[in-house]
Amino acid sequence: MALFISPSYSSYLKDIYIEAIIPKCVITNYDKADILILRTGKNIKWEELAKKNVIINHSPFDYIFTDKAVLALSYPIKKDIICPIVLGGGIIDIFAEMKRVEKLLQIGDEGYWILKPPYLFGGKGIKLLKNVKPHHIADEEYKGWVLQKYIENPMLINGRKFDIRFFVLETQTSAYIYRIANLRLSGKKYVLKSKDMAVHLTNVCYQQKQGYSNTFKLLDYDALEKTTKFKESDFKKIVSLLKEGMLPILHKKPKIDGVNHFELYGIDVMFTATNQIFITEFNTNPAMEFGLTDKTLRDFRVNLLSETFDIVLKEISGKKIKTKKYVKI
Repeated sequence: MALFISPSYSSYLKDIYIEAIIPKCVITNYDKADILILRTGKNIKWEELAKKNVIINHSPFDYIFTDKAVLALSYPIKKDIICPIVLGGGIIDIFAEMKRVEKLLQIGDEGYWILKPPYLFGGKGIKLLKNVKPHHIADEEYKGWVLQKYIENPMLINGRKFDIRFFVLETQTSAYIYRIANLRLSGKKYVLKSKDMAVHLTNVCYQQKQGYSNTFKLLDYDALEKTTKFKESDFKKIVSLLKEGMLPILHKKPKIDGVNHFELYGIDVMFTATNQIFITEFNTNPAMEFGLTDKTLRDFRVNLLSETFDIVLKEISGKKIKTKKYVKI
């Protein structure tokens, strides 16, 4: 089985994919590969791939989840996911919609919102706003950006804000969630009124650029300690949320015959101080290029990708799927 990996991947990540897949060979010719590992699903010519019978690590129309603006319009449940409001997206009275969202979610009444560009990642471009002003909505610079209600009362760990990055696999017929997740912490202790984004963002890449290194831990739901804040019931609630919200979209997504595809998403989840659980984002190409000298992290990534490919290949070949750390949604 010949493997092609995008040249834009680091040598570290290439090695992890090779160790996880164990291909017969790794080639540089895109057209002769059996498995394509690409950085992005954009500009893929799906009809041409359908003729080649290859396996590719992106799903057609994955932007339904990963484009924040499209997600806001398509996600079927609204109370358990912080769906953003699209600026210039057809909503006439943005302020009325903001009031409706605040009343629905009940995660703070101090007037804090996050303004996000729809496509960027790594914490780039994000702004924390208090009392959104008309110019934020009318400014052409922000057209297509999204407003997302800020969780003002987050659950904290040692005074710091956190979220949990879960890995969710979409295959051609099913979806699975991995039982080992990434616990991501802010660099500084939480103060709602602080203007320092190291207080508010939990993105690992952003925190490392600010000089904070102790912002990441693995969270294994098969080995939870009794003293942890997280329980099996929380995991089951997240599975339930995805079953209610993600699966209906998967079932409605257009199909492209002949394309053997899959997608590994990073789904970010936050808890409030009163233990409400919210999905905040879906991300394609979840970051795996930090902690490069950490053997535990490397083993985790290899095992994650190895089981991912085991499921994908068995589904394509019609073999019985027996999961280890993945749970079917």
